[in-house]
Amino acid sequence: MAQTDLLDSVKDLLTTNWNISNTASRTPSISNIFENKRIDFVMGGSTDHILLYEDSQDAVDGASGGGIKHKVNIITIDVRTMHNRAQGILIRNEIERIIVANEVNPFSSDPFYDIADVTSLQDLSDKSVKLYRFVLKLKLERFTQTF
Repeated sequence: MAQTDLLDSVKDLLTTNWNISNTASRTPSISNIFENKRIDFVMGGSTDHILLYEDSQDAVDGASGGGIKHKVNIITIDVRTMHNRAQGILIRNEIERIIVANEVNPFSSDPFYDIADVTSLQDLSDKSVKLYRFVLKLKLERFTQTF
């Protein structure tokens, strides 16, 4: 499976489950990082952004060996807003709500993953330039994959 397919699946998961009433009636722009030449932020900008990129992937031999792997992908979800910190927190909380609600078998079709979980969160906000940024790590696990 190509990396883009997994990123598209995460994008679709967020887009189709987004509840605008949880984010002060603001819907962020959600995109895969490679779709953007650059992200233009204007002071007090009206657009919030969620950027997705694949951080790492790992496949370890299953207990039975012989071509069966335990596959783990880490997707970075990078939330950026210039509105205010409270807006960034609302977006972050909405992402976590979506992941928790879809924790088991998060995608309705391929790619199949058994479980999804937010494993870390960093606040990388820079108040000096009024960029409020939160980075979440989404861990996707597939317990058995035959190669």
